[in-house]
Amino acid sequence: FLAMLDDVYRCVQCGWEGAAGKPSFDVSTTCWTCANPACAQRYDTHNGIPALVRPSMVAKRDEELMDKYYNGFLGKWYMEVMPWMGLAFRPNYWRGWLAYGAVVGSLAGLGLGVARGGPRVQAGCGVTLAAAGAFLTQHPYILWLLALAPATKASLSARSFTPKRGEAFGETHKEIIAELHAKQKRGEQVRILDTSTGTCNSLIKHGWLSVEGASFFASDLSHTMLTLGLKNVQQQTGAAVNACLGDCLRLPYKTGSFDVVTNYGALNSFSDPGKGLEELTRVLKVGGKLVILDEELYKEATLVEKLYFHKVLASHDVIHAFPRKSLPSNLKEVSIRQTYHFYYLFTAVKALPDIRDGKLLVNACLVNGKIELEYDVALVRAALMNGVILVIKGAFPAQWCHDLRKATLSWRSTTPMLPHGTPKEELTSDWRCWHRRDSDRNASRIPHLFQIHSFDRVDALHGPMHTFLRRLVDPMCALQAQLGAYDKAYELCPGKQHELGATCRPQIIQYPSGGGFFNEHVHSIEPQQCGLVCSISDDHNMKGGTTFETPYGSVDTSKEHGIGDIVVFRYDLRHAVSTVDAHLGPELDWECERNAGRWSLVTPVKYNDAM
Repeated sequence: FLAMLDDVYRCVQCGWEGAAGKPSFDVSTTCWTCANPACAQRYDTHNGIPALVRPSMVAKRDEELMDKYYNGFLGKWYMEVMPWMGLAFRPNYWRGWLAYGAVVGSLAGLGLGVARGGPRVQAGCGVTLAAAGAFLTQHPYILWLLALAPATKASLSARSFTPKRGEAFGETHKEIIAELHAKQKRGEQVRILDTSTGTCNSLIKHGWLSVEGASFFASDLSHTMLTLGLKNVQQQTGAAVNACLGDCLRLPYKTGSFDVVTNYGALNSFSDPGKGLEELTRVLKVGGKLVILDEELYKEATLVEKLYFHKVLASHDVIHAFPRKSLPSNLKEVSIRQTYHFYYLFTAVKALPDIRDGKLLVNACLVNGKIELEYDVALVRAALMNGVILVIKGAFPAQWCHDLRKATLSWRSTTPMLPHGTPKEELTSDWRCWHRRDSDRNASRIPHLFQIHSFDRVDALHGPMHTFLRRLVDPMCALQAQLGAYDKAYELCPGKQHELGATCRPQIIQYPSGGGFFNEHVHSIEPQQCGLVCSISDDHNMKGGTTFETPYGSVDTSKEHGIGDIVVFRYDLRHAVSTVDAHLGPELDWECERNAGRWSLVTPVKYNDAM
């Protein structure tokens, strides 16, 4: 049942979401264990499904509802009972009415047997009728259904209800699915989460599983329901669904993980619907869509329709309409529409945080060699092109940065240094060089002081230098292509010339202890649109940083730009790199790895005739 495609999970005990390059759980066939050493919470699996929920944290009402209904009668017969609950308004539901007639006829027959039958018939019918009465006492919504269905059907038939154009249930789903297909074509990873999934009917019936190449996730608090749901998916579609037991008030997923989050028919029954809405929003990517369907009575309802709504459809609910007062502030493009007589359809988009200082921190993780952002790429790109500075946190593990820095020191110890400005014809055949820009220590006359390692032909490198450089450069180039929205031929070919006349030429820059800096300068926005600066410095060498002049004013990234983090900026913004040390020292330290100043990896895209 379980298809582990992505590490998007988090521990509900401690909130651990993993670290750069490290998973959030240690996974085995029998249990998942939180990878946070300070927690190490163990979560058992059932038939391969991890139970990422702590029973002590589940609200008492939610637990009672689950045990009484969804792990009991309703869970075992959900596929038959739930459609029957809509008997009064489902069109052409003749099978439901046949079942209704059979049940009512049987109860009437039992009553008649008690009233007119012989002693044995009376006894048998009496025991059976008593059992039926006990069952209906435990499930009163079925008794109300039997009493109200015909009258409600007649009332609804007397008037028609048609959603406004463009607000129908099916139309809304088609629009969102079309957007997901477009994302897939752009090479973006798409993740869809169905919460309170039950029988997975929503994933199957509403078209979500039609998004080819997407990763599908499902969670439910009931093991009975979830097992049935995964069985349905396998029998009807064969799709791979990542499933787990989870509480919607404490979802076991990382913040900003999904492009679409859905919840059908459950939000109103949460013990705390407002908190549930916050959790659904939390795990949604910025720019992602939230889709919720649940009970809400239309305004023109008659008395019998109101009784049917409250006693049958919404009998388990805490609230009987969408919790408008609990709407999270970061949900925009909100739409709440009456899509059926008794149901609302809610859709919204998670918006970017309010950007006032010109800087946006974006959490990221490395998935299958690609940097995945917590925010929708299109929204991040729009903010970037408007002059917002992005600080992408946790793109690479610290150890990877250490490995690359050490490999660079080793590589340059056997590679001759070339003076800056060496003519093209004097460069080595594989177009790799390094040089220092340190001809004058006087900062008032010389605008820069650093050491640069240029790798114009990455594929010509060998050993650790090639391995460790490509390990960071390839994901950076792929991200740069996405954010810059330029031709994907640059994506995974650093140093390889392209027919459009531009090449990605990675550079490792060292600003030495004793005063490395780079005064204010600017680049042409073509051809790459945006610049990426990955910090590969250890924490003790994190002094100084880059400051940008933006439409929002001066933006300093030095405090947020940690090891493995990437600063992304629109390439034509004026910027400067401050000195590593507050005061220029008497001697520059170039060689000591621990005290060799600040290190950065950049991926400039240059025209082929510009060396």
